[in-house]
Amino acid sequence: MQRNAGTLQAGIDLGTEHVLSLSDGTQEVNPRFLKSAAKRIATLNRELARRKRFGENWKRTKIRLAKKYAKVANQRADFQHKLTANLVATYGILATEELSIKNMTAHGGAYKNGLNRSILDVGMATILQKLRYKAEETGTGRLWFVPTRTVKPSQTCPLCGHQEKKLLSQRVHHCKNCGYTENRDVAAAQVMLGWAIEHYGKELACGDGSGVPANPCEPRNPDQSAAALGRG
Repeated sequence: MQRNAGTLQAGIDLGTEHVLSLSDGTQEVNPRFLKSAAKRIATLNRELARRKRFGENWKRTKIRLAKKYAKVANQRADFQHKLTANLVATYGILATEELSIKNMTAHGGAYKNGLNRSILDVGMATILQKLRYKAEETGTGRLWFVPTRTVKPSQTCPLCGHQEKKLLSQRVHHCKNCGYTENRDVAAAQVMLGWAIEHYGKELACGDGSGVPANPCEPRNPDQSAAALGRG
């Protein structure tokens, strides 16, 4: 399928309250499909536990439970396809963070377990997967990955570069150095876009002035991996 890439540029910060926040201030609320279905799923699991294993009632309950999980998965997949298709159609240059979902969902206390469920409910890994291949389908769109541990987007001011650690509860970025104030996730997306343009911006000069490169060019740092440029 041939897609057309947009002409705008955006950084993307993925989260749980908002599925994504863009550097231009756009935010997409998390529909929380699994959380919405959690009560019914819990009820079916309790019913299943009471049934005689492999009996007819047990089998019927198990089928209903499987259908409920399948519905959640289909809702999430449909949402993600529409979301990523719209992103690629609007933005020809996208920059987002390198994520390790396995590390993000490591075991912890009750709060961490709740956060883990929220992360898995969003489906960050599959969002990036869909975004990547849809960008590739355009032939011109670029999806750049920013090394989060090095850049520290959530701790960095997009205006002056000053870094300061923030608690997860701090939802507003306010720089003590320059005074810049912005939504925390939007500010992180701005940092990612700025970093990507600085490091991979040579590609922008290879296009036709639309903001989308006509042909791939070498990054300024040839040691950067092809995956970072969305080519791997």
